[in-house]
Amino acid sequence: MNQEHFLIELRLHLKQLSFDEQQEISDLYQSIFEEKKALGLSEYEISKELGHPREIAISILKSKNLFFEDAPPTNTGWQEFFEEAPTSPHPYNQTQQSPLPPASGFLRVTQIIGLFFLNIFFMLWMIIVLLLLLLCGWIMVAGFTLAPFLAGFGLITAFSTYALFQFTNSLILCGIGLIGLTILKPVTEISFKLLKGYFKWNVLVMKGGRR
Repeated sequence: MNQEHFLIELRLHLKQLSFDEQQEISDLYQSIFEEKKALGLSEYEISKELGHPREIAISILKSKNLFFEDAPPTNTGWQEFFEEAPTSPHPYNQTQQSPLPPASGFLRVTQIIGLFFLNIFFMLWMIIVLLLLLLCGWIMVAGFTLAPFLAGFGLITAFSTYALFQFTNSLILCGIGLIGLTILKPVTEISFKLLKGYFKWNVLVMKGGRR
């Protein structure tokens, strides 16, 4: 806590003393704060070093043969609040939901048959086409990217105008291949994530899940 908070809370806990006594103690601790701040300490470090104002007040009152009494709540002074766990205002608003009842035998058979026909007549062919397209794309990207190396080898072994023309074209193909690489890489990652999710869904359905 900072200096102001510390001094206000200390005076709140010293309500049993007279105003002059409270002022004297407050001035004493204010001077302590000023001395320690001159040494380079922050207000938070000083208050931590001095201890909690409540404990200081208990010690001071005990030295004066007085019993400590908690300061009554006030709207003008500092008060400490303790955070409480929020409670739901509605008894039915609960985060934990009851598990779904297990599927019946007929529903399980229907799910498996439907999944079988879905995979055989539709999804299997879609997956094959997708994998072939990705494979062709990667072959083209690899061929375009490596084209300058092949053309460069031909240019070195048999230098000619035609070989130089081929090498120039291979540089263009290499640029196209690099652009294709930047496009094909995320497309491939997304495709495999979708396939992985679809396979997990198949396993879930086979085990009796309904999501």
